Formats: sequence, C-alpha cells, structure tokens
Amino acid sequence: MTMTQVTTDASPSGNPHCSNCHAVLPPRATFCASCGERVVKKNVVSLSQDNIDIATRYRITSLVRRRPYVSLFFAVDNQQSRPVGIRDIDISSLSNEAQASACDIVQQEYDLLRRENILSLMPVIEVRRFEGHLYVVSAWPSPAGKSERTVDAHLQTLQDVLQSGIGLPETQVSLFWIEQLCSSLINLHRQHIILGDLDPQALILSSNNYNSDLLLMVSWLPPLVHDLMPHTSAVNNATNFTAPEVLLGRPEPASDIYSLGAVLYLLLTGIPPEEPMARMHRSLLSPGEVNPRINARLDEFVMKALAIESAERFQNASEMLEALSFLRSGGKRASAKVSTTLPPPANTNEEHQQAPKAKSKESEIEDISNTDTVQIKPLPNKDLEAWEKGKRPITLAPAPLKRSPDPVEGAVEQVY
Repeated sequence: MTMTQVTTDASPSGNPHCSNCHAVLPPRATFCASCGERVVKKNVVSLSQDNIDIATRYRITSLVRRRPYVSLFFAVDNQQSRPVGIRDIDISSLSNEAQASACDIVQQEYDLLRRENILSLMPVIEVRRFEGHLYVVSAWPSPAGKSERTVDAHLQTLQDVLQSGIGLPETQVSLFWIEQLCSSLINLHRQHIILGDLDPQALILSSNNYNSDLLLMVSWLPPLVHDLMPHTSAVNNATNFTAPEVLLGRPEPASDIYSLGAVLYLLLTGIPPEEPMARMHRSLLSPGEVNPRINARLDEFVMKALAIESAERFQNASEMLEALSFLRSGGKRASAKVSTTLPPPANTNEEHQQAPKAKSKESEIEDISNTDTVQIKPLPNKDLEAWEKGKRPITLAPAPLKRSPDPVEGAVEQVY
C-alpha cells in the first residue's frame, strides 16, 4: 500500500539500514524495529496524496462512537483476520490547503505513537486518507511469542460490557485499570496530547468480561486539526465524562484527570456522575453515598479528581498516580514511585525555602488517603456567566435527583 516505504540508505553489506539509529533493516521495512523511526525514501507518496479506499482491507462491523468530525469504528482486518479499531476524521469541509495541513498533523501524530509505544494504548498499525477522511487504524497487541494472525480478541467497549448485565468489576481490578491509564496519560501529556473526551466508549476490552487488560483507543481529535475545523458548540456535545473547562473550549491536562475520575466513579457505583451542567444546580453524590460499601479514602480520591475547579483536582497524571498508589498500598508509600525530573542542585537557603512546599504536597496526598469527609463545592459564581452563554434555557426550580437511565447490575456488590 502507499504507506509501505523503502529506505534508499544501505549498510556495507547492501542491506537497508535506519537513517536514525543505523540498525540493519529487512527489505521493504516500514518502521525500524530498534528505534521505531519511520523508514523513508526520496520521492515517496505522502499521506495527502493517498487515496486508497479503506474498505479494500478493513470491513467495518460497528459504529463505536460519533463526535463532531470524529467517528470510531470496530472493523475486521481482511488480510490478518483480526479485529481492529478505526478513528475516522472527516476533513471534507476544509480547503485543499487545510486538508494538506491536517494530513501532515495526523501523519506526525501517527509516527509519534508508533515510536513511543505507549502503555495501555492500542498500538496504531496504519494511517490512510480517502475522499476527505483520515483514518488511523489500531489493533489489539499480540501476546509475546505469537503472531498477529493468532490474536484471539473480540473487541468490546467498557460501556458495552458494563451494560451486559455481568455486574461491576472487582474494585482492585478497577483501580489497576485506572493506574495503567494514569501511566498512559503521563506519556500522552508529555507529548502534548490532551484527549478531552475520554469515556467508556473509548476504553476497550478484548472480551465480554473483565478478564482482560483495558486499553485506550486512539479516539481524540488532535488539537491542531480541531483548530482547522469550523466551530461547533462543545456544550451540545457534553457527556457525563466531560470536564467543565472543555465545554468552555479550554481543555487542559487536568481535563483528562476529571474524565478518568468519572470513569472510576462509574466502575465503583454502576452509574456515571452527573453532567457538569447539572452540577451547577445540585451537588454531586459521592461514590460512598451511592454505594455505602466504598472506603472513605477511595471516596475522597474520586471526588478530588471530579472537582469542578481544575485547580482543585490532581494537577497532573503523575500526582494522581502517586496518590492512587498510596491509596492501594493501604496508606504506605509504594515501593515504585513515579519518576519525575529533579531540579538542579540548589544552595542550602533555597532548600530550606522549598521544604515547606514539599511537606505541603506530601500532606495533601496523605490527606486524600486518610480523610473521612468529602467536601463538594458548587461552581463558583465567576464562571456562571460563561456557562449561561453556552447552555440551553432551563428552569431554576429544584430538579429531582435522577439516576443514570442504564444502571449497571450489581452496582453495590463491591467492597474496597
């Protein structure tokens, strides 16, 4: 296909080699197995010139999710006989110049994801363009020692499995999944990729039960591509997992913290948290109020992630992961700490000045794991005007408390 490109560089033996790390490559290699770099040659056909019908290789089996300009599908790879996920970005409304820019952005992101091989993210295997659409294809990873053809996976969204009637996963399983997804967010945010729309429809299992890893599907609209698109109202596309600032058009890393907290809320209670718009008029019930068997420390952890004000949440995925590891260890520091970049050596006076800040941060993390009370703050008045501009007219009379229309069976069976 168009994306298979052969290098013009060669080793002394005549075999092609990677221009980045100089590793010897097999003939017709697309990527270097050592460093992940794309194997390129002069005069290759770019993605902007690719016009191969996606249906020639992939048979779409179901629509997973639809958002403005982005749709997610499950499909079958006709060559490998394996299930895959497809992100479809509709760029047909853009000018030729803008479409070319979008192609370059998606190509660069694809190469980045191939090179980084991010934990708990479905590996991308192909990128295509056809009739004003950009497709990124991802597949379930092959077990060690097995070929792609032997992958026995039946892809299911977390949403579908939760609604299947088998009840909720065990709490420890849920926390393990969230821990793995925190690690994914750390790597994605490091590459300046903010999802903004993480929800159970973008989280994939390989079977119709919980005996599987939970992987994130490539599902987001790249911010630079979003900037090229005609404006759409984010408020009209809000979900129970959307952070308030995303509705205002200001996604940030803490927005994904909110979404991840909302996913954990669902896993613990069987119902999603209320939408941010509804939380303007009534406080959100904590997980412990919905499911009394939830530990108070875990209750506090979830509510911190779901704070309306982004400044009151975990400020990054590393902080959330550290607090979760502390929580899972029963209040003891986990042996494997999150790696962070240390500041350059400082003099004694600076160290004394920074000590109170370090103690304050440590105290905050310990409070999350030991506090038995949950404080829920309504949306501050300073943001109400901004919200009023984007929301539909609603009555200010007290609204009756409502549950999710599709509660999950066995919602209060879990104990942490």
